[in-house]
Parts: sequence; structure tokens; C-alpha cells
Amino acid sequence: MSDQIYTLEDFEGRRWLPPGKYAGVICGILNGKTAKGTTTVRFLIRAEEPLSGQDTEGVEMSVELKSETFYDTKPAIPRLAGVVKRVNPSVLKPGTAKELADSIVMEKVSFDFVQKKARDGSDRTYWECINISAA
Repeated sequence: MSDQIYTLEDFEGRRWLPPGKYAGVICGILNGKTAKGTTTVRFLIRAEEPLSGQDTEGVEMSVELKSETFYDTKPAIPRLAGVVKRVNPSVLKPGTAKELADSIVMEKVSFDFVQKKARDGSDRTYWECINISAA
């Protein structure tokens, strides 16, 4: 155990990013799989500035936020392609879901950071970036 002395300010914890519209940058992607084995992709986005008057004083802005989940299936791929079109239509070309998502990494975007309720009937909530478009 360390001998680190903590102050009362340390006990307050980190202040989280408030909900609202932000400008930021897509800094990467996160690949995954569902319980049924479907491949998924999510964007990792770093907020740079609030666009709807949020108070971000004391908020760590360099945290990577996750976008909504995009499924790598033929019926669902138009949702991911729609985001790519809104962010940078010139990079849209045939390829895998991962290649499609990778094509807009490092692009400047605007997005809504929202809290959503879990779909499993529980009271759990989670946060994600939605309505991603060119900044």
C-alpha cells in the first residue's frame, strides 16, 4: 500500500461530461462481438468543446467516449455507412465494416452525448455518442 495522502478534493471524484451537443474528433474504433457472435464496431470520440452551453469546468475532456454500437450485418450496415457519409462522403467505398469505420478516424465531428436506459428491463443506464456528423 502506498503512503499517498489524499485531500478532500480527491474524495469528490471526477466530474463527468454533462449531456449535450459537442464538437470533437473520432480518435479510434472499438471492435467487438455480441453474445451471438455478431461483429460490432463503435467509434471512440474525444470531446473538444461544448456546443450547447454545458458547464465543463473541472471535467476531464481528454476521455474517449464511445458511440452507439454498429452491427456488421447486411441489414444494419446502412446505419454505419450513413455516419461515414455525414462525416466525410468522399471516403465512402466498398469494404468491411471495420474499413468503413476506420476511414473516418481523425475526422472532426459534432455529436450528442446522451444517457440511455438499458434494454434489458433493469434500471441500469449508460452513456453514448449519437447523431455523429461533420463538424
